[in-house]
Amino acid sequence: MYRNSNKDKKIAIIGGGGWGTALAILLGVEVEKGQKQIDVHLWIRREELAREIAKNRINSEYLPNVKIPSVVNISSSLNDTVSKADIIIIAVPSQYVRRTVQEMKPYIEKKAIICSASKGIELGTFKRISEVICEEADMPRRNVAVLSGPSHAEEVCVGKATTVVSASISESTAKYVQEILNTQTFRIYTSRDVKGVEYGGALKNIIAIGAGICDGLKKKSETTNIGDNAKASLLTRGIEEMARLGISLGSNKRTFYGLTGWGDLLVTSYSNYGRNRLVGECLAMGMTLDEIKREKLHGMVPEGVETTKAVYELSKTINVEMPITEQIYLILYEGKDIESAVYDLMTRSLKPEHGYYIKGIPKRVKLAFRK
Repeated sequence: MYRNSNKDKKIAIIGGGGWGTALAILLGVEVEKGQKQIDVHLWIRREELAREIAKNRINSEYLPNVKIPSVVNISSSLNDTVSKADIIIIAVPSQYVRRTVQEMKPYIEKKAIICSASKGIELGTFKRISEVICEEADMPRRNVAVLSGPSHAEEVCVGKATTVVSASISESTAKYVQEILNTQTFRIYTSRDVKGVEYGGALKNIIAIGAGICDGLKKKSETTNIGDNAKASLLTRGIEEMARLGISLGSNKRTFYGLTGWGDLLVTSYSNYGRNRLVGECLAMGMTLDEIKREKLHGMVPEGVETTKAVYELSKTINVEMPITEQIYLILYEGKDIESAVYDLMTRSLKPEHGYYIKGIPKRVKLAFRK
């Protein structure tokens, strides 16, 4: 499975948002510099927008100040983009992955590798994105990889140093993606813990909304009782909450303290590029979710908003206690007052820091954090 050369490989990037565009720019620059001999294609759903970006070489909505290299082929045709592709990178919002894979299935080569660069949990099914891909593409799991880590598109596209993880149950597939996509500024590690990598990438967006709420409360009032201590506590307890759910679903605890868990959570929670952090900040400043989408996010819903709903419902289904996620859910979907949510978190019953309350599953799993 592991190919030793990237020469003449066709890379199809599905999704013309910030992340898909950034990956196309990253690889296109490598081709222009003679560092890679690959054929880069970028698929954009709207035909008119695809023509505009192909003509101007600028994605003005997401990355307005960065040119897309001329070697990147831009199209709204899935046939042209996906046919004969060696690696297909899916970078569309998580709730649209199933529909997109259904549409591109007729053009997928049997030996192709599909790499998910989307971070989220599907509403209703609670499935990870790689599971959705395998199901809809009728593809073996060994042919599917996940790319995740602290990687804001705004930095990747201009060559700022970034490290991420390529995960697959097949070591050779993870290494293949690593070899093809790795550059001097985009370093890739490998992992076989697909579940942990995906849950880390999805769940950190929920905690990042909470981090933004901390920022917003500080900005809103000098007399608030929320400060740096609170934000540090939220992130630390948040990573424990992420790991608790992940372990209960078969992930490795160590993964959550690596690039795709702790690393991704940190960058999302502190960077001005973090859209989920921005949502929390604006909510704390008094804006509604509809106002935030319209005025701050080009009408788009950040992954963390819908992931919060999916994960909250999943946690109730499998009986795993996730107090931070629950309060974020109540703020987003039931209009709970933020100050009341903070109070309820701070006045919960007293507990030890580690190794407790995964309810309804065997004691040996409850104690997983201690091992």
